[in-house]
Amino acid sequence: MRWQKVAEFPANRDLGQLSHWLKHRQYPHRFTIEGVKQVLWTPHEELVEPLRAAGQDFDADMLFEANDPALPKTSSSLQLPQVYAPLTIFLLLLSFTGSALFSFGESWIQYFTFYDLSPFFRSRSAFSAIFEGQIWRLITPIFLHFGFIHIAFNAMWLWYLGARLEQALGSLVLLVAVVLIGLTSNFAQAIVSYPIPFGGMSGVVFGLLGFFWLISKLRPHPELYMPPALFPIMIVLMLVSIFGAFDWMANAKVADTAHISGLMAGLFIGLGYSLFARRSDGA
Repeated sequence: MRWQKVAEFPANRDLGQLSHWLKHRQYPHRFTIEGVKQVLWTPHEELVEPLRAAGQDFDADMLFEANDPALPKTSSSLQLPQVYAPLTIFLLLLSFTGSALFSFGESWIQYFTFYDLSPFFRSRSAFSAIFEGQIWRLITPIFLHFGFIHIAFNAMWLWYLGARLEQALGSLVLLVAVVLIGLTSNFAQAIVSYPIPFGGMSGVVFGLLGFFWLISKLRPHPELYMPPALFPIMIVLMLVSIFGAFDWMANAKVADTAHISGLMAGLFIGLGYSLFARRSDGA
């Protein structure tokens, strides 16, 4: 389902009556905030023009008639969003659990790092434990976090990006995206980091950022509005990190390879999803 942008209204305009009027006539629609504007969307292309005309009439105070049954006695455009994102919440819980493991020391963390840190595997290769059948290590490093700032940054962005993607595209799409991005970023980081352990959701976060940004451009959806400056700012932060600024601040090596490979994976997955969804729309 491809959402169509219908009309824009000032951010301070009360659209409660318009929303009730559209609901009464069973016009599927949604309002979102984009900067200093409120945007009206509909999932049906054939409704764009009728809803646009209704919006123009509403602007001119000509939409409602006296005793119109679609006009509520009281109305307000203030509606708290009902967030349904069970997978995102589950990923957050796993991330906080991985952060808690850090306080128990290396003896616990070593079961979930990409490579086994025991002497038997340490002297072999980054993929020895995986070749021995410990395949969970391909994905579990994304849940390991080393310190409050690490988990706070990743949790904030995972909620912002993951919850909105899950609401717009569904839990299955988010799950596939997280798994593919996680596998790609972990694999790439393991090649350059061995035998130093790594972890964190930041590779997935950058991947979801790329996925989110591309989908918002190719398949506009009211839940997927991104402030125009956000993507460039995150790319600048990634470049700053590559040159070592955050290594100095964190007093540790930041997993820049995971960030880059995660971002690229997210962009490719976003392109693939858009092409698949476009074919499905035309079916």
